[in-house]
Amino acid sequence: DEELFFKDYAESHKKLSELGFRPPGSRPIKSATILAQSAVGVAVAAAVVILSYMYEVRRK
Repeated sequence: DEELFFKDYAESHKKLSELGFRPPGSRPIKSATILAQSAVGVAVAAAVVILSYMYEVRRK
């Protein structure tokens, strides 16, 4: 079973490589990109919290 698994894995990896697929970890990600994505995530979460609070205040 293990031998068959690794054989299938190797074939799949070869096919994906031929198609030009590269896993996300294969290229370096710039710190600025990660920081920007984190900032957007925090901003969205803050907006949801603020809007939820405003909704609850108006409802009462």
